[in-house]
Amino acid sequence: MGLHDGNLGVQWNAWIEWTDPQTTIANVGVNLEGMKYSDWPIAKLIRQELKDPWLFEAKERVANPNLVLIALQRHAWQAAGRVQNYREQHILPPTCTLAELTPEQWLRSLLEAQACLATSDGGRTTQRITLKDGRQVERAVSPYLNFHRAIEIDADQSVMRDTLQIAMEDLRPLYEFVVDRTAG
Repeated sequence: MGLHDGNLGVQWNAWIEWTDPQTTIANVGVNLEGMKYSDWPIAKLIRQELKDPWLFEAKERVANPNLVLIALQRHAWQAAGRVQNYREQHILPPTCTLAELTPEQWLRSLLEAQACLATSDGGRTTQRITLKDGRQVERAVSPYLNFHRAIEIDADQSVMRDTLQIAMEDLRPLYEFVVDRTAG
C-alpha cells in the first residue's frame, strides 16, 4: 500500500509493507519511474551519471547513508500492468544501502539499467525475463530508481510526523540529486 506526491518525474513516495502478520514497515522515498512523461527523465539521469557521476557527492550530504536503501530495478510490463517478482527484477541487490554502494557497482548497474531502454534517450525495450514458475518470456522493460528508508510507525501522530520529517530531510540531498540529473 503506498502513495506519492503526484509529480510527473521525480516523486516523494511512501508505502507500508507487511512482511509477516506481526511486522509492519513504513518507508519514505525518492522515486523515479522509467516512464515517458514529457520525455524520459530516467534516461537523462542514466546518461548524466554515466558521463559524470554526481551520486557520491550527494551521498556525502546524507546524514545516515547506512539507513538509506537504493533500489535500481528493471520493471517488466504486460497488458495487465507491471509483472511482479521475477528473477531479473533487481539490478542492484534489494538490501544495498547507499553507504555500501561503490562507484564500480553504480557504473555497472547504470549500464544494465541503460540496457532496459530502447535508446539512450528513452523508450522501453524488450528483454527475456524468468517468471516465478521458471518460464522465460519476452516483456517490455524499463529501469526504475528509488532511494528509501524505513520509518517507525507510532500511534502518536506528532512522533510519526517528526520521524517522517527526519527521514525526508535525510533523503533531501538524494531528491535534489535526482531533480538536478533529470532537469533540462
